[in-house]
Amino acid sequence: MNQDSLIVISEGNSIVCNVNVPDEFFVAGKSWIGIYVVNREKNEHYHKSQYVTSATSVIRFNTLTDGIYDVRYFKENYEKCFNARVSIGQLVIPKYTISDITSNEYKLHLTFNQEQLLPGDWFGLFKTSSMSQKHPIVQICVDPKKNEYDIDLLPLNLEPYYFCSENGILTTKQERFEIRYYRSGCTCRNERALHTGIWPSKFSMNLYSFVPSGICPLNEIKKGALLVNINNIKNDIKLIYCSNVEKFEIQIYNENELIYKNVYQPRSKEITISLGQTLITSSIEIRLVCSATNHILEKKEHNMN
Repeated sequence: MNQDSLIVISEGNSIVCNVNVPDEFFVAGKSWIGIYVVNREKNEHYHKSQYVTSATSVIRFNTLTDGIYDVRYFKENYEKCFNARVSIGQLVIPKYTISDITSNEYKLHLTFNQEQLLPGDWFGLFKTSSMSQKHPIVQICVDPKKNEYDIDLLPLNLEPYYFCSENGILTTKQERFEIRYYRSGCTCRNERALHTGIWPSKFSMNLYSFVPSGICPLNEIKKGALLVNINNIKNDIKLIYCSNVEKFEIQIYNENELIYKNVYQPRSKEITISLGQTLITSSIEIRLVCSATNHILEKKEHNMN
């Protein structure tokens, strides 16, 4: 669909929506626009709303809190046709570094522009797959006099995969993580759900969310484990490994048959595995496997000759 049908800009603490939709997407008295906290999952959880008076019109939403919003246009009820994203106020995006997986520490180091930090602000580490703004993995209050922060990632056991349902089929996806920054007073309460034709008491009047003033993807948090070095003397295998997942298994396969498994090793270690009198072909495959999802974090083939 033509995104020019809904052009959205911010002016101060207002959002201005320029609507120019084809006639088939407009129903008099029923078409409407909703303002949402960014990535809000359910369409009934809008922060503000207005009916659209004509297929070509300008609608203004005033007195909004600073942050990032989604603007959604509905033909009627919750039949969404167009959407756009807009931000109000200054966005706060930190610079960051992450410890190398082979180092003794596994930390996220954040550096903010100190001039952007205000009393009462806070930020959190979130799963990118989480649409909720209320459930950070870690939450840190900002000190305006301090612009650098460290988060120890190892105790958080950041699993690199998550379960989801697609077309009724349970599957897993690669997880990503991000920092979301929030201003003091960023709470957004939802309006009464008036556009469903269902009695409003079906919906809670106290639903709310927090509107973020910055989202920083942490693309480097994706490598779950590493096999650094492998060598052997006959059936004794020496290997060095690292893992950023707390609960994992070391598995060894010989011609697709599991011949060794060891659960809950330390995060990083040099170990020797004795396969005893097991009859082994010319090569084996060593895997580090996430216990929670059974996904292979890292695998390498090793020639035993």
